[in-house]
Amino acid sequence: MKITIIGCDGAYPRVNGATSAYLIEDKKTKILLDCGSGSIARLQNHINLSELNGVIISHYHRDHYADLECMHFATMLDTFSEARKEPLVIYGPGEEEILAYKKFCIGKNFKKEEKFTIGSLTFSTHINKHGVEAYSIKVTNEEGKTIVYTGDTGYYNELPEFCKDANILVAEASCYEYERGRMSGHMTAIEAATVAKEGNVDTLVLTHLPHHGDIEDLLKEANTAFDKEILLAKYDLIIEV
Repeated sequence: MKITIIGCDGAYPRVNGATSAYLIEDKKTKILLDCGSGSIARLQNHINLSELNGVIISHYHRDHYADLECMHFATMLDTFSEARKEPLVIYGPGEEEILAYKKFCIGKNFKKEEKFTIGSLTFSTHINKHGVEAYSIKVTNEEGKTIVYTGDTGYYNELPEFCKDANILVAEASCYEYERGRMSGHMTAIEAATVAKEGNVDTLVLTHLPHHGDIEDLLKEANTAFDKEILLAKYDLIIEV
């Protein structure tokens, strides 16, 4: 199983960049976690859109689903050209009308602590501490390898348990430590690292990165709270487990 960082910017994309979007591949299964602004263009550097088996939206802030309508149109055109043989399944928390598109995209809702399977992957969800209904997502393959994506969230006591023993934790780090508490429903790098430490994960990837300051400082801050591997998310970074 591997994860490719398609987009990792918080709020809006940098030049030629993208907000939250992460490609998970395992055997023949290809899933996109979140579909933020700019993600459709960058995703095509790695796969054809017709290869996707599913899309999972963590919550309905536009930096996490802004390109979903583009995905709808791409799926329709791929169906017309026969590049795609089956409808694309798109999961998200409620709001099925946002997810579905005619006969081309099927919308499916999930709720707290729900499990579902797409291809060789099983997905578990856990509700977050955020301004709208939002979820962390755990991905497990048939060999038991796990990737956890926090989506957007503040720190809360149950989160480390949900991430327990994950091979990779992709955790939002929207804030520098001096900004702690400034943005409700978001974490600092140290809070993300604390989740990683308490959850005993192998590798921490900091994402949902701010546009101001020196993001290398996030790495330095996280290293004070977690002594295993820490990476800063960047476009096209591929991590295998």
